[in-house]
Amino acid sequence: MRLKEVEVSITEHCSLACEHCGFMVPDQPRPSVGEPAEELAASLSHLHRLGFAVGSLAILGGEATLAKGALLETLRVASAAPNVQRVELVTNGLTPGGLPQEALPYVDRLSLSDYTDDDRLASAWKLWLSVQASHVEFKHRRHDSWDRWHDDVDLGAAGAQAAFDSCWYRRHCITLERGHLFMCSRIPKLGLDGQGQTLDASTTRDALLRYLHQPNALPACRTCTPVAGLERVDPGVQPDARLFRLRGRALSWFERHGAQE
Repeated sequence: MRLKEVEVSITEHCSLACEHCGFMVPDQPRPSVGEPAEELAASLSHLHRLGFAVGSLAILGGEATLAKGALLETLRVASAAPNVQRVELVTNGLTPGGLPQEALPYVDRLSLSDYTDDDRLASAWKLWLSVQASHVEFKHRRHDSWDRWHDDVDLGAAGAQAAFDSCWYRRHCITLERGHLFMCSRIPKLGLDGQGQTLDASTTRDALLRYLHQPNALPACRTCTPVAGLERVDPGVQPDARLFRLRGRALSWFERHGAQE
């Protein structure tokens, strides 16, 4: 069995404070109970025991480069896992110094979620990677609009089921957090661990398959704002000028490290 895409967050902290971001859910719990790398190693080991491979494992936050030590160890674990085919780091790119040089051999793809207003940050990352780690695939992502993630909605039972049946997140955002596997990334951000599947020595393959292929909507689907048809919002909107300050610092870092044209 192959899980096409799986996400794991190593920190709930971020350098940005984007309006309506899924990682800005009030009172969001930590994504791991103990050390993120140890928890990921255990979860991947259980998936391997159950015969599950991971096509692409995305490591993110919050902002993963704010947890420099945890990022290095998590990348090592992910790269060494026999059932992980590709390791991806997702970053806003604003703290390049938080990606240790020694971590680069463990990264197959770096995806830049760029909220700045030009391509200078992306160009700096692309040039730096071409020199430091030419094997790393670089993906530059911009978004025209975002789903809302924490407005109050109640879709009702029928609406929840319709949302569940057509949910993009359920197909693309399988998530590992706190020793559980979740069918989308919103559920763990709300701390609803009981609506995930525990991954431990007692977990069976049949139990995991039943969870992944269950036909009925979860209770969390009733309040799922991304599929509620609400008006979308502009991405990356900040309460202050931090985005521009952080971009300036990042570009200065790349200039000092020979990655400015």
